[in-house]
Order: sequence, then structure tokens, then C-alpha cells
Amino acid sequence: MYAVPSLEDYVLPDAFKQADECIQAFLNGETERSRTSNPYVYHYSPSRLAVLAKIFASTVAVGILLVPVFILFLVDLSRANMSIVVGGFVLVFMVTMSVLVDVTPHDLFIGIAA
Repeated sequence: MYAVPSLEDYVLPDAFKQADECIQAFLNGETERSRTSNPYVYHYSPSRLAVLAKIFASTVAVGILLVPVFILFLVDLSRANMSIVVGGFVLVFMVTMSVLVDVTPHDLFIGIAA
């Protein structure tokens, strides 16, 4: 029997397919799997999706906070350039957190001050 390859067969290597399968298995709870027998329809658990969103947001936040530290340690900069790097990354952190996470201005100020 002839099988027509899909676009995913050409685009996604095996490592990405395995990661996708792991994420699908994590996001599909028992009740979500029992909703349909169609293999092309996915029902995701809202609580597990919220956990994945929190992990993504915290990873982005940590990355934004650590990159300027590495820049300041690894690159020889003047004091003016150091202040520009720090100010720029604080601004990027503030905008990113206000977009990714529903925060109040009070919480955002505390996060920036920390």
C-alpha cells in the first residue's frame, strides 16, 4: 500500500517528533483522551495547559534576566553602555511580563525592583 508522506515528515526531524509526542501525552489527560476516538482531534487538559504556560513564562523571564548578567560579565563595556544594557533588558522584561502574564502594575513594579 502506498503511503503519502505529510509535510511533517519532511519538516520535523525525529527528535522534534518525540518531543511533540511527549508534550501531547502531557497535555492530554484521561478525560480528554476519552472524548473522541478520532486520532486527528486533540482535547487538552486546561490545568495541564496552564502549567505548561507557567513553565514557558518563567523560562522566558529567567532568560531575560540572565542574558544581561552574562553580557556584563563577558563583554568589556563602559559604564554608559552597562547602564544601557541594564535599562534595555529591564524594559524588555517589563513589556514581556505584562504581555505574557496578567500582572497588575503593583506586581510589575515589585518584580522589576527585585
